[in-house]
Amino acid sequence: MSVLAKLLQSYSKNHQNPTNEFIHIVAIPIILFSIVGGISAINMSLTYFTVGIVFFYYLKLSKMAGLVMFSWLGIYLVLVELLKPYIVEISVFLFIFGWALQFFGHYIEGEKPSFFDDLRHFLIGPLFVVYKLFEKFGIKIFTDNN
Repeated sequence: MSVLAKLLQSYSKNHQNPTNEFIHIVAIPIILFSIVGGISAINMSLTYFTVGIVFFYYLKLSKMAGLVMFSWLGIYLVLVELLKPYIVEISVFLFIFGWALQFFGHYIEGEKPSFFDDLRHFLIGPLFVVYKLFEKFGIKIFTDNN
């Protein structure tokens, strides 16, 4: 079993409740955008550097994970540029809103967030969202072959 498969499996253990799963599918993209936006408010070069490092982490997990996250983060970089005059306010609001949703979801689930056990789950959350969305259409996007 690949490292990615193991991480997705362990992440999924704390996300069995359908309501919590739905909340995560909504909240994780919100939080991810708020982080990209927040870093860009500090320095755009730092944003590109951070996204680059994160991209290589995903690429190391699998080619498909790298491709998916390269696309996702690329879209977020474009959105950040378009929203630049308001990015601080938007990012702060979305960060607070997204985390409030996440913790509400875990309250419903009755489980603590996965990152309390493994900090890598901060980066696995977005892949969990992609995995679950594709799974709903019967597509296994992350296999040991990609």
